[in-house]
Amino acid sequence: MFCVRASGIRRCVPAVLILVMAAATVSIPAPAVVRAATLPELPRVYLDTTVIPPTGRILTVPAGGDVQGALNAAQSGDVVELQAGAAFLGSFSLPRRTGWVTVRSSAWASLPPPGTRATPAHAPLMAKLDGGGSVVLQGGSHVRLIGLELTSATTGSIVELGGADNIVVDRSWIHGTPTGDVRHGIQANGSRIAVVDSAITDIHHRSADAQAIDAYDGWGPFKIVNNYLQASGENVLFGGWDPSTSGLVASDIEVRGNYFTKPLSWKADDPSYAGTRWVVKNLFELKNAQRVVIDGNIFEYNWTQADQGGFAILFTPRNQTGAAPWSTVQDVTFIHNIVRHSTAGVQLMGWDNLYPSQQLQRVLIQHNLFLNIGEFPDSVYGVYTGMLFNVWDGPADLTIDHNTTFQTALPLYAMTHIASYWPGTGFRYTNSITNSAAGNWTTWLNTYFPGAVFTNDAMIGGTAGSYPAGNFFPASLDSVGFANLAGGDYHLAPTSPYKNAATDGKDPGADIDALTAATASALSGGGTGGGPAPSPVSVSPSNVAFGLVTVGTTSPAADIQAFNPSAAGVTLSSVAITGPFVITQNHCLATNTWNGVIPPGTHCDMFVVFAPAVGGAATGRLNISVAGSVYPVMLSGTGAAAADTTPPSIPSGLTATVISSSQITLAWSPSTDNVAVSGYNVFRNGTLIGIVRSTTGYQDAGLSPATTYGYVVAAFDAAGNTSAPSSPASATTTPAGSRSPYGGAPWAIPGVVQAENFDVGGEGVAYHDTTPGNQGGQYRMDVDVDIIADSGRYVINNFQTGEWLEYTINVTATGVYRIEVLVSSQFSASRFRMALDGQNVTGSLSVPNTGSWHTFQWVGASGVGLTMGLHVLRVYADQQYFNLDAIRIRK
Repeated sequence: MFCVRASGIRRCVPAVLILVMAAATVSIPAPAVVRAATLPELPRVYLDTTVIPPTGRILTVPAGGDVQGALNAAQSGDVVELQAGAAFLGSFSLPRRTGWVTVRSSAWASLPPPGTRATPAHAPLMAKLDGGGSVVLQGGSHVRLIGLELTSATTGSIVELGGADNIVVDRSWIHGTPTGDVRHGIQANGSRIAVVDSAITDIHHRSADAQAIDAYDGWGPFKIVNNYLQASGENVLFGGWDPSTSGLVASDIEVRGNYFTKPLSWKADDPSYAGTRWVVKNLFELKNAQRVVIDGNIFEYNWTQADQGGFAILFTPRNQTGAAPWSTVQDVTFIHNIVRHSTAGVQLMGWDNLYPSQQLQRVLIQHNLFLNIGEFPDSVYGVYTGMLFNVWDGPADLTIDHNTTFQTALPLYAMTHIASYWPGTGFRYTNSITNSAAGNWTTWLNTYFPGAVFTNDAMIGGTAGSYPAGNFFPASLDSVGFANLAGGDYHLAPTSPYKNAATDGKDPGADIDALTAATASALSGGGTGGGPAPSPVSVSPSNVAFGLVTVGTTSPAADIQAFNPSAAGVTLSSVAITGPFVITQNHCLATNTWNGVIPPGTHCDMFVVFAPAVGGAATGRLNISVAGSVYPVMLSGTGAAAADTTPPSIPSGLTATVISSSQITLAWSPSTDNVAVSGYNVFRNGTLIGIVRSTTGYQDAGLSPATTYGYVVAAFDAAGNTSAPSSPASATTTPAGSRSPYGGAPWAIPGVVQAENFDVGGEGVAYHDTTPGNQGGQYRMDVDVDIIADSGRYVINNFQTGEWLEYTINVTATGVYRIEVLVSSQFSASRFRMALDGQNVTGSLSVPNTGSWHTFQWVGASGVGLTMGLHVLRVYADQQYFNLDAIRIRK
């Protein structure tokens, strides 16, 4: 059997963050506004979870009472009140009403007030619902749960909201058992689902992914705010299975002020290990989601304890089982978060590498603090320890701006699953403070992200010659000039040579004040003890979406009010605004005629407008500071330029190249457009067969042997304008059973041939393999050779006795050569031989025990005479097992 061990991707080029010593002072570039071609759109809808006072009956359920009967009897406006401290055993269905029904503990008034997180310590004030071995609560419409302890020994979901809508889980505790398997705390496959001020714990599984909250079959919107979230697989996951409804994408998702964590007692090599090895993967993952804001969260403790590399955050479009090609991850705002104590940072995949998907696009990673990235080693693949950003297969409009990062290895690393998905577009890495690593960053950018912007970054320990102009190179962390690095104060001191050196005239790195304010309650849950002190003010609305506004004009003003609910006067400390938004009138700060004190029970007004200077989505914040607290108002809008009616130019130079009896590769020259080309439609024999973006090539597989196919391509732009089709190109697949070089041309010798690039032709013609199908699911899906990846390359693994591979080579000059292979093995008796045109030219050679399947060594024979011209080289396995990575023929 031919296999390939997985752990990375072939031909990966490290995206190196480089850097060098900085002098005591630096030359500061003139401030400039640097933005991605398109920034993400914020959620269009935010769920209002303000407690609505009930207007109907209170249906009391004493200990031992009929919970389901009360739920069935409840009407809109009613309350089902369960005895605090009592345990109710069963699986319960929530009512479906058009008005709100509240299900709460009888001690609800003693719980922390709204906006303050309930914890397991509040369990005595809660009513307990125990599902035994089944789901506890399911379904429902217009139901608010307050002060409930929800638990079960089920291996599935504790709360199942499939088909539910308008559900709020408020100040409750959802949990599994300390030693039992459970897949989901809340499976939120519904619409208008909110989880606020709650705790979800002990969600873990020994052989499968487990999530505190997951949703793959719900439209949204979703609100996950101010929760403690604990799970072994992914603490929160959107996607992960194909939706039942065509076109469904989880949308309008707010994730704010939560504490994501995995206890170290789950870590097998930690001194506190409790003895059960759970499947550990990530803290947060998006596989099919759009318009997501992730703001003010703490993500803490993540390591490798499954088949992944230890990244805390994943943005990876996944058409999970192949039935949902619309799957996408787009319009993601990741801002004001702390990510710490993790093997690796953020992994971003441009496209699904297994099934068709949409592109990862419009992602903003801004004002975040990454600490202790690399604290735990990658014990699975050995390559991801300390990696900050891992980018696969060409995303679009990825903006990484104003972050402060402390990682132990590569800041950026590009990897390739499918080469045609590169290059990426709209890449920005700006205004950040980042540890560097050796390499040529300029070359990397030009290869993977032509036209990228990389500027005003403080790259610690790098060298200027390896970067685009306009960056800074402090020699060490100490020379950055942090206010108190040892004490964890990551502000820049007034004496820092990089003070005000960002493109916006501010400090590089995260806005530490805004970050601190946004994450202030993520650990504590807000308040102290049993509840917080009353908020000095209440700000409304908390989000303003201005919609489309023509560039160069201003929107109508939005009235933002700061209300004083207390019994004493309140004075605002300050008001600040960011982005292309303007405060036109501010009646909340002191003037010559007003002392600035807001009387009890009254409010003041601020009027804000959106004034776009350029087209595209824009975001900002209005930060209202009172008594040491910051009350943010999220602002968003889209600048609308004049309508674009000009189509792209017609693609030229279309070629069709036969690869095998079932595959043809297309290539063409790029089109141009007055704004930008978004992609290309590919037609075979007049039928649309594919849409490609960020590339000018296409692989058409699954074709019939000895058949002629005709192709044209047409370019399109973001406005929907489409070019005329290109000139046609055609090609005829080879007959079944015929052998030809992979890629269409023989391999030039002397040179190196990658082992996975054996000839096409199938079983018994180009190779002999005893296992049907490509079980590894990588690289060449139309062969019977299993191909997966090992440390950034494809490798043929576990070569068994009697199996072989053939390669068509072209020797450029007659001579005497050395033929060798790059192999690994953990056996000492493995052997191979090589034949040329059917003649044994090396004899049987021994494969040494290299000590690891991941450690490779060149082995071969010298004195092999080769004549100029075409030959067929065959590699035989005389004695199993060994891994084969490459073949090298040299003089």
